[in-house]
Amino acid sequence: MKTQSSLARLWSYLKAYRFSVFFAVFLKVLSVVMSVLESFVLGLAITELTKNLLNMANGLAGARINTGYIGTVLIIYLFRGLLYELGSYYSNYFMTNAVQSMTQDLRNEMTEKINRIPVSFFDKHQFGDLLGRFTSDVETVSNALQQSFLQIVNAVLTIVLVLYLNFQLALVVILSIPVTYFGARSILKRSQPYFKEQAAILGRMNGYVQENLTGFNVLKLYGREESSHKEFSKI
Repeated sequence: MKTQSSLARLWSYLKAYRFSVFFAVFLKVLSVVMSVLESFVLGLAITELTKNLLNMANGLAGARINTGYIGTVLIIYLFRGLLYELGSYYSNYFMTNAVQSMTQDLRNEMTEKINRIPVSFFDKHQFGDLLGRFTSDVETVSNALQQSFLQIVNAVLTIVLVLYLNFQLALVVILSIPVTYFGARSILKRSQPYFKEQAAILGRMNGYVQENLTGFNVLKLYGREESSHKEFSKI
């Protein structure tokens, strides 16, 4: 399935909770802005303190530490830190709520679908593979949305704001993006077959475990524990 098609289908489930998603993005924007402003606010205090110390070292008349100004800057810094923590925490909170609610809807729809599937389908597919769809696959989608979506927003905004505040520093970051992108793409291309194979083997293992647990009394009766253990180890 194409990436665009997958994202469109995911959004069809997620849009029911779009208020939480948009609010999470807004709070993430707030936390990123506060994060980028950290060095700027600290720089104001450091600049003023350095200026005061140089004046005192040069014996300038009336030179002293400008505690009022530095205190005000530190209060602003504390307020900035509070906004950063609140934005960071609640952006994850609202995003998690939206994604988990979407995941529940997805599981419910899968449950309804599996109850409509003919018995012949179950004869052709391992139960463990179906179990993997309900558990590990859905969980992978959930984790990807919870972790990656806000990280992408965070990365893009950070680059934009740093570009605005310090062009030279932002240029270094921007130049490293193509290297990171093509490196990740190369790794993904090589690793994807292994992930698919892992999912297939996990389905086989789940199916084998489920069948053996269901037929445990038969295994025990005919002394098949050892051969069952060997087959499990082989998988």
